[in-house]
Amino acid sequence: MTTPAAAKGKAPSPQWETIRQAVHSALAALPEFARKFWSEERHWLLVLTPLFLLLYGPFQWFLRIWAVPHSPLAFQPLVPLGALALAWADRKAIQETYRAMADIYLPTNKRRRGTMLLAALGCVLMVMAYLMMLAPLAMIGFIVTVAGILLHLYGGTVFLTMLRPLLFLFTIVPLPSAGVDLLQKSFQAGSAAAATQVIKLIHPSTRVIGNRIILDNYSTTASGASSGLNTLLPTLVLALWLGLFRKMKVGVLAVLLTAAGAISLLLNSLRLALVGLIGVYNTAWAERLHDLSPWVITGLAFYLTYLLAERIGPRKSRLDEEDFATP
Repeated sequence: MTTPAAAKGKAPSPQWETIRQAVHSALAALPEFARKFWSEERHWLLVLTPLFLLLYGPFQWFLRIWAVPHSPLAFQPLVPLGALALAWADRKAIQETYRAMADIYLPTNKRRRGTMLLAALGCVLMVMAYLMMLAPLAMIGFIVTVAGILLHLYGGTVFLTMLRPLLFLFTIVPLPSAGVDLLQKSFQAGSAAAATQVIKLIHPSTRVIGNRIILDNYSTTASGASSGLNTLLPTLVLALWLGLFRKMKVGVLAVLLTAAGAISLLLNSLRLALVGLIGVYNTAWAERLHDLSPWVITGLAFYLTYLLAERIGPRKSRLDEEDFATP
């Protein structure tokens, strides 16, 4: 027989219960949403279909970038999910602003419609990206086009309430390959130098050459999974998402991003130091730690960043229920 205390212990927390209800409600509403879209809004397929077809070629470029083993940009396919979460959290403000504008102005009023110049600029950027084969420019053009369509449909006032998710989408823009390679080499050398200083506390004869750490009877390199940049970039993006979600002030957000970067680099340097210290006694274990997925270090770095955000950010110890409550 289950005691009341045991039953209480099994009950989900209010936060997860509201998230579960929101997901269940969203899934249940999908058939009705699809029916309504097809009956009332299917003309938008004439706009959206060519737009996504334009992105087909650049998407193949993106896949080649993201598929590189231990790529610092491997997190980017998940960015749209973060943008959707921000949009969902802002849905009430968007709906209320839209309804207020609809009550005050007629559909033909200029305040209900924005300029098409932004969408036209995005299309021009995508065409230029095709001609020059520049993946970053193609993604920028796509985002600008989507933003321009939203601006034209809903007007500037409603558009401003959508800025958080739209701005966060720019983190999916891939960095130029030459810049990534240069940064990667710099962070590899920096991580190796920092790890060497830690190892010297126990093995004073340890030295570093470039990104290689050399002990008396073992050596390792800051490369691959432990290069540093492949944990720094996703940690910074997660910290940015957290700051935008909590609507932090610019100064507080800057502090959070700085702390997130420092935490990420510190954890990676400590990982390298442990690799060197363990490698002296057990090479196999050291190699396993060296090749540990960057996502593990990223997860730990973000958790520590989240704990810091609880202290320096808005007074919210958990996600607001209203952000995930069912509409």
